[in-house]
Amino acid sequence: MPFGFGKKDAGRRYSKGAEQTDIVDTKKLDEIEKIADRLEEGEKVLLVTRQTKSPLKSGGSMFTPNAIIVTDKKIIIRNPSALGLRQKLEYYSYDNIVDVKLERGMLSAALEINVPGSFEDARVDAISKDEAEQILRIIQDGIKKCKSQADSPPVQQETSIADELVKISGLKEQGIISEEEFQTMKQKLLSK
Repeated sequence: MPFGFGKKDAGRRYSKGAEQTDIVDTKKLDEIEKIADRLEEGEKVLLVTRQTKSPLKSGGSMFTPNAIIVTDKKIIIRNPSALGLRQKLEYYSYDNIVDVKLERGMLSAALEINVPGSFEDARVDAISKDEAEQILRIIQDGIKKCKSQADSPPVQQETSIADELVKISGLKEQGIISEEEFQTMKQKLLSK
């Protein structure tokens, strides 16, 4: 069509966000492009889904359906309004998520994300059952990964023998320890 109106070019090159995912679907890449500047460096988009536009499925939005972008670090819910001219973005990091609930209906599914400190849980209705299951698994894996990183013992910084020798020689010079104590401590350090 003239003047660039009509369907988007299927061969379009996505400059923003395309390197952060393995997704090739152009509609999903459009969603990634809309939030690409909100992604951290090295963050990878794992899944993108949208609410259904069907009026038969409860919770769906006919004109501006929500999009759910799932990354390896967080979930982003993009809620467009005013026929897509405005948008509200909600971010839920896996280390802040307490619980996720999946409600499977006859035609679609709903996800409810519980984050402490918020007045109400984040809820997205009218999404595909299969994609809701995938999102649930990704979130659960992300929560487990965050908990295992938090539970791992902190790495203790080892001081070198040279540092210890400097430390005890300082104690000797200050008169805190005697020459004999210094020599004994020095021998213990050197025998390690």
